[in-house]
Amino acid sequence: MIENLVDKIINKQLEENIISIEEVNIYKYGYILVCEVFVNIIIALIIAGISGKWLLVILFLIIYIPLRSFCGGWHADKFWKCTIYSNLIIVLMLINIEYIVDRFNNIVFLSNFIICSICIFCFAPVDTKTKLISIDEKKYIVKR
Repeated sequence: MIENLVDKIINKQLEENIISIEEVNIYKYGYILVCEVFVNIIIALIIAGISGKWLLVILFLIIYIPLRSFCGGWHADKFWKCTIYSNLIIVLMLINIEYIVDRFNNIVFLSNFIICSICIFCFAPVDTKTKLISIDEKKYIVKR
């Protein structure tokens, strides 16, 4: 579905000489990526609307999107898998926050945050078979 929409956009741009034939693959990749991110954000906002936890979901996205972009990690081979897993993480985050806030104090929450942060700093960036990271790219990401 997304690819069909992107193909129509690219064909229209080709007809109007906005892009050249040589640039088609680059634009196609970029448009697909933008559409996939947009779909995931829309679903996340729907989850926020259903749960009523707008601030938590928006803060999570503000932190999670850049972190995920620079730290790497597992990449799904299909868009629908990525969408399910990404939004499942948001739902699990909301459930965990409700559980932690109701049952524990802020010390437990802060401890969990510190442990997760240490893991990120020690292991990031992570490459996978679907997105390999070169040594130079790892050095660049670690510096950032």
